[in-house]
Amino acid sequence: MVQPRPQEPLVFVPGIIGSLTVVLVVTLTAFAVVREREIGTLEQIMVTPIRPVEFILGKTLPFFLIGLFDVTLIAVVGSLWFRCRFAVTSPYWRWAPFCFSCACWAWAC
Repeated sequence: MVQPRPQEPLVFVPGIIGSLTVVLVVTLTAFAVVREREIGTLEQIMVTPIRPVEFILGKTLPFFLIGLFDVTLIAVVGSLWFRCRFAVTSPYWRWAPFCFSCACWAWAC
């Protein structure tokens, strides 16, 4: 059965939110750590008095915040440009991107 009006934006905009956030957060986090190893400063950082958890937080937190901004930007552009209505409550929009970015962040570590 063929639909009279294509509904692709209703499916693609939430998919783009998820896929771009995963690619952005995971890839940039991995690049940041690999860059330290290639430059040779990773060994110098490991002998400093910071713990490995602090190093990982310092390398990943900026990309985590960029991921949250990315989710917000895509949701706003998707709802204004493609007229996609997200039928969720306000508290969900506050916590869902945060939880999703936390999952991406944990996956990158």
